[in-house]
Amino acid sequence: VVNAVFGVLSVPLLLSYFKVENYGILTLATSVNAYMHLLDLGMHVGAVKFFSQWIYEKKHLLLDKVVRTSISFYGVIGIINTSVLIVLAIFGRNFFNVTDNQFLLLQKLLLISASFSIVNWLGAVFSQLLTAAQKIAFVHKIMSVSVVCKIALIYVTIYFHLSIELYFALFSFFLAVLLIPYAILSRRLNLISSLKPCFEWNEFKIVLIYSLSIFALSFFQMCAASSRPIILGMFASTAAVSVAHYNVVQLMPSFILSVNGVFASLLLPKASVIVSQKDDIDKFEKFILNGTKISTILGMSLCLPIILCSKGLLVFVVGSEYIHLSFWLSLAIIAFCFNLPTRFPNARQFTFGRLG
Repeated sequence: VVNAVFGVLSVPLLLSYFKVENYGILTLATSVNAYMHLLDLGMHVGAVKFFSQWIYEKKHLLLDKVVRTSISFYGVIGIINTSVLIVLAIFGRNFFNVTDNQFLLLQKLLLISASFSIVNWLGAVFSQLLTAAQKIAFVHKIMSVSVVCKIALIYVTIYFHLSIELYFALFSFFLAVLLIPYAILSRRLNLISSLKPCFEWNEFKIVLIYSLSIFALSFFQMCAASSRPIILGMFASTAAVSVAHYNVVQLMPSFILSVNGVFASLLLPKASVIVSQKDDIDKFEKFILNGTKISTILGMSLCLPIILCSKGLLVFVVGSEYIHLSFWLSLAIIAFCFNLPTRFPNARQFTFGRLG
C-alpha cells in the first residue's frame, strides 16, 4: 500500500516540478535499467522455490553453497548491467530520438544508475533468501521504510529545489541501501555462513536450470512490459513527452498491481513448503482457488471505478492538460482486468514446475 501511494504521489508532483520533457527523460532512464532485469533469468522465482524447500528440509549446507554462489551469479549480472548502461551513456546518442540537451541529461542519469547496479543486484539475493525463510513481514517493513524515505525525498526535492540528477542519485541510494538490513538478518538467522561469494556451480545449476524454464515462459511478457517506454524513446517524434504520457497512463495499472501483487508475493514460499510436505493436493488447489478469487475481486473492485471515472481521475491527479489520455488509461485498465485471474494459476505452475 505504501508503495502504491508513492506511485500515485510521485507522478503528479515530479511531473509538475521537473516538467514533462525532463520527467520523460527520467522515466526513460528508469525504463532502460528496468529492462536489464531480464538478466535475472527467472532466478527471482526459482531461488525462492528451492530455498524454501531446503530450509524446510534442513539442508543447510546445500542452501549455504547455493546462496553464496548466487552472490557470485548476481555479481556478474551486476557487472554486465553496469557495462551496458555505461556503453549506452557514451555511445547511445543515436539510439534515442531526443535532443542533444535531453541526451546529456539521460547520459548523467544512466551513469548514476550504473553506479548502483551491482549493489541492487546483490540485494536481490538476500531478499529472495528472507522471502524463502518466510520473513516476508521484515522484507516488506524495510521496503516500506525505503518508500517512505522516497516520498520524503520528493518533498525535499521540491522544497529545496534539488536538481533532477541529485534526486535520481538519492532515489537510487534508497533502493541500494536495502542490501544492508537484508544481509544482516540473513546472517543473524544463520541462513548463510558468510557473505563471501563461492563458486559451487554444480549445486547452483539445479536452481538455474529450473529458473531458465520460468524465464523462457515469461520472456516475451517481460519484454513487452519493459520495452514500451524504450520503443517510444527510440521512435516517437517527441520522445521525452511521449514517454512521460506513457508513464501517466501506467500510473493506475501500477497502483493496482502494487496492491494486488501482495498476494502473489506471499504465495510462492508458502506453496513451496506445502509441496515439500507432500500435503494433500486438494488442499493446495483450494489454497490457489481462494487466492485467485480474493485477488481477482480486489483487483476488479479497483479497476471498474477507474474505467468509469478515467477523465475525472486524470484531472484530479495530474491536471486537465492530460485529459486526452483518458481513453488510453481506460484501455490499459481493461487489458489489465483480463490478466487478473491468471496471476495465481501461473504461480501454481511455477511451484510445481508444470510449464506446459
